[in-house]
Amino acid sequence: MPDEKGYFKIYVNHYSEKIYILFFSNHHELIGTIVGTNAEALGKKIIELKLTQNLQHINYIGRELTKAEFCLFSGKPYIQDK
Repeated sequence: MPDEKGYFKIYVNHYSEKIYILFFSNHHELIGTIVGTNAEALGKKIIELKLTQNLQHINYIGRELTKAEFCLFSGKPYIQDK
């Protein structure tokens, strides 16, 4: 999902029981990391920090965070975009 502000990589760590969101510039530089366990709270944090204002990107991130939260609590592996 192209976004002028950058892109997100989402990971689930079953050992720490957390979802990690890494936000990168379009030049592949890490800008920041958000960590949590709740998809809704993580999505709100992304909006609060104004990391993206692209509605399609926000929608996509919401879907991916919902999948990540399901995988976190079910013990299943999470792969972004799958």
